Amino acid sequence: MSSAVSELKALRIDPRDNVAVALDDIAPGSQVLIQGLTLEVLDRVPFAHKMAIRPIAAGEPILKYGVPIAVATVSIRPGGWVHEHNARSYFAAKRKVEP
Repeated sequence: MSSAVSELKALRIDPRDNVAVALDDIAPGSQVLIQGLTLEVLDRVPFAHKMAIRPIAAGEPILKYGVPIAVATVSIRPGGWVHEHNARSYFAAKRKVEP
């Protein structure tokens, strides 16, 4: 685990968000400072992808821009990468598809 804390690796866009967006590729074990919150990154988080900044329960909305964009399909720990392996699109879930 790296002991250096980086302030410019991730950004929470809205204070209501439960995720932050990676401003660069972030390696597991990195320590990032997100608006006063120091967080250890658990997974590789690619540039422009999301990471949880607090625990997110299965079934809970993923909030970005202060609005739900996805739903967690499993529990996600703080510092975990948030993507298709643990979340599904809120918009796809709400969209009705006609045959």
